[in-house]
Amino acid sequence: MSKKVKIVAKKASDPMKFADIQTGFSTKAGLSKTDIQRYNTLYNVLHERFKVKTPQENILWVGQHRLAIEKYLTDHYTEANGLNPNSAGSYYNSLANILFHIDKDKYKTDCNRLIIKSKTRQLVADAQGSTGLLTEKQLQNYASYTDLCAKRDLWIKRWQELRPADKVVIPFKQKGKSKRPTPSYELRQAILFSLILACNTYVPPIRKNIEDMKFYYGLKNPEQKTQQNYVWRIKTNEYAIVMNYDKVENSRIKKDIPREIFKLNTEIVDTRGKQITNGKRLSELIEMSLEDFPREYLLCNLTDEEGLGPMTASSFNNSLKIIFKPRVLSQNMLRKAYVNYIYNSPDFRYMPYSFLQTVASSMRHTVETAMKKYRKSNAPDDILPDAGPLHDVKIVRTINIPVVVEKKRKSMALIAKNYREKNKDKVIESRKTYYTNNKDAILKRKIINNLNSQAQTQVQKRTIAKYDLKQDEITGEWS
Repeated sequence: MSKKVKIVAKKASDPMKFADIQTGFSTKAGLSKTDIQRYNTLYNVLHERFKVKTPQENILWVGQHRLAIEKYLTDHYTEANGLNPNSAGSYYNSLANILFHIDKDKYKTDCNRLIIKSKTRQLVADAQGSTGLLTEKQLQNYASYTDLCAKRDLWIKRWQELRPADKVVIPFKQKGKSKRPTPSYELRQAILFSLILACNTYVPPIRKNIEDMKFYYGLKNPEQKTQQNYVWRIKTNEYAIVMNYDKVENSRIKKDIPREIFKLNTEIVDTRGKQITNGKRLSELIEMSLEDFPREYLLCNLTDEEGLGPMTASSFNNSLKIIFKPRVLSQNMLRKAYVNYIYNSPDFRYMPYSFLQTVASSMRHTVETAMKKYRKSNAPDDILPDAGPLHDVKIVRTINIPVVVEKKRKSMALIAKNYREKNKDKVIESRKTYYTNNKDAILKRKIINNLNSQAQTQVQKRTIAKYDLKQDEITGEWS
């Protein structure tokens, strides 16, 4: 049976659904893409410890060492190791799916135990995520959107310094090891780190699906009946993200919603027409990266000189550790930084619900999810003057390039903050006077903002009459 079948652990508690689970497999074929990725991670970490002599494709060793694997997950995902204990939940679920895949009757008891542990971890994670607050540990490691942008610019600058003066542009469809230039380790690192940060700042960041996105070159749309996600090169300096598979895939299929293609050069703008994203710049960086490092995937492991395979989850996490050392950040924390940047922006009044929906859709979740799980009221201010030094970088060769002297600009937000601190009493008195003189206008603006952001869903008729509120019949926007 070579047909792809997604094993869902929830079926164990339902006799009818349990009967539908296909079992009796000895290889990864038929597992979901997510379960295969987690299996590969477990194999790479544990096969030497358990002296597994069978090929990686053979999954039978998991059944033999299931209890030891479960103990490893419990012991490994701890705060002492700098990891979130709740992250073990997803691995418990995948371990159950793999055991179902091997022999659902033999391992049913083990699977039920793993499913319960997985659900328990998820409930704890949901409870923590819905508090609207960053934990003490998250605050210690937190990086604001401004910080991410500063890191991005530093790595792009390093990339520019390491670019070979006599680089050879390889035609995109031209393949073959002999025709591929081999960039230095330092240059590959600068390219990949720049792209990781660019994908999380120039456009709304997606989940860790960027790890294994494959380049696609063609005039027609990429294939749909696959779990492979693509970076589609439409033409020079114009790319699109093609999402065939991710966390919300099952929900998309149930609702009969087509797969999504995000054209990077289609920018997101607010009601003033101000550009919030810079997908065009991201497209230019991707194009430039293929000139310096021709490869098959958007991201690949640093040790992969030919760029023939995707970046693994462990390599991606390690890259984030190097970029933000000594802080330890996950892709989820980078997404939180972007959401808090949007929702705490001084321009938020120019971002109606439809705008927030566009951002949320690009991030593959909903506005409600963004406000409930990603927006944090205690997130530090998004004003950081310095991104700090780069780590673990060795410059082997430098290239003489013109030095661009940038004019230092004072942060208006920081100037305003200093003024408020020095003239606290004066500011308070001024605010009281302004409120007294403009009370109705202030309250009207607050009510409109709450209604358009759905923080408030109902309004009384007397309030509508008092403040002369109006609702657009087409967009539903209040004014």
